[in-house]
Amino acid sequence: MNKRNITKSNRRNITIAKNLPFKLYKAIEYIGKNYMDPDLCLKDVAESVNLHPKSFSFLWNKYLEISIPDFINELRIRNARKLLTKTTDCTSKIAHRVGFNSYHFNRVFKVKIGTSPNQYRNSLPQEFFI
Repeated sequence: MNKRNITKSNRRNITIAKNLPFKLYKAIEYIGKNYMDPDLCLKDVAESVNLHPKSFSFLWNKYLEISIPDFINELRIRNARKLLTKTTDCTSKIAHRVGFNSYHFNRVFKVKIGTSPNQYRNSLPQEFFI
């Protein structure tokens, strides 16, 4: 199956098939617009493309090599990294802006990036915050 890169993080490339069905493109678009909703789940994404959650899950898994919750978390972490770089907001505020509670954010960030959000920010050159 032909694959192409959709997004890149420190730990993982997310690849999707080039011949992705239209409903999956629409679902990815929906996730991109709603990832900051802490209650976003499979049911919401499936409803956004008028599919039953089981049917949507089958379709998603057929074309994508990442689960829906992991895809959402990857998107949240990618955007949190941008906010950690571009703002001086506290990590709990950033966590809420991208759809996490503070505890879950710290845990997921450390697993995905290998360091805590505060350590990540402290490792950045100071010119980011001028």
